[in-house]
Amino acid sequence: METLFALFEEYEDAREALDELIDRGFPEGEMNVVVQEEIAKNYMEVSLEEVEVKATKEVGEKEIRGLDAMLGTERPIDVPGIGEVLGAGVLATAITKAAMASIGTFADALTDFDVDHETARAYEAGVENEGLLFWTRVSEDRAPEAGEVLQEQHGQRITSVAG
Repeated sequence: METLFALFEEYEDAREALDELIDRGFPEGEMNVVVQEEIAKNYMEVSLEEVEVKATKEVGEKEIRGLDAMLGTERPIDVPGIGEVLGAGVLATAITKAAMASIGTFADALTDFDVDHETARAYEAGVENEGLLFWTRVSEDRAPEAGEVLQEQHGQRITSVAG
């Protein structure tokens, strides 16, 4: 398995990337995202108060999936140096809680997952500056395909970590 990370400057680009990955059969359960709460609120197609996607995946007549579905039921976590963020996915929750638990910075928590220090600092700065950090675990044989999708949708600093 490999873990692919990508930083997105625009929420819409991240949404498109996740939708494309889902369309290609990459499992949502392996996807993770961290974004400032205010950015998510401004770009989500439904309000956080309306979403009950874990139960139905639908709000009214609109199906919610991908990025909005992942973030829709999350509660903000105050991450030192960044502020209130939404972290969706098993690893995102672990990383944001680790940063919150004073083990250091968000970047320090990322280095615990084998992201090199310079890249981790760039990801932290990206989220602090209204970007969105996305990562997913994929099989080694599908990693190039996932990386291509992330790049096509304007993902930056795409990094692959083995294991």
